[in-house]
Amino acid sequence: MNKQAITFLSLFSLILVLSVYYIMLPPASSLDQDITVSEKESETYDVAKMQEELDAKREEEVADSNAIISSASSTQSEVTEALEEIEQTKEARDLENQITTLLKDEGYANCFVELSQESIKITIHQAEGSSEDAAKIISLVMEKTDGKYVPEVKFVSE
Repeated sequence: MNKQAITFLSLFSLILVLSVYYIMLPPASSLDQDITVSEKESETYDVAKMQEELDAKREEEVADSNAIISSASSTQSEVTEALEEIEQTKEARDLENQITTLLKDEGYANCFVELSQESIKITIHQAEGSSEDAAKIISLVMEKTDGKYVPEVKFVSE
């Protein structure tokens, strides 16, 4: 036999063996029904969506506090605490809006601000964020909040 015939028979037998193997495999749907596949979406920074989520979170906090206030079984201290939480939520929302307005006035039109316990998370949609821009934003926020919060600036370009 010549080289071409041996090569042909070798490749043909390999294809035949693989075909039989794949035919004998059970269908993918009957392998394991308990397998769950989760896909993590890449982080997208849509200011409107982020703002809606934050507003929903704030509204839920206020609704929970209102439920405590309206409950007949709530004690006076629970009602007082709920009123304080509502006031803190309102103050946080107002400060976020003030900082957002301040940043928009400075030329950062597409920005998102979220206030947490000790920090202010600022997301700026800008193609190229420089350290000078970050320093400017940090100084503006520190001045506005009298240094009560630590600003965290993040530039995204999506």
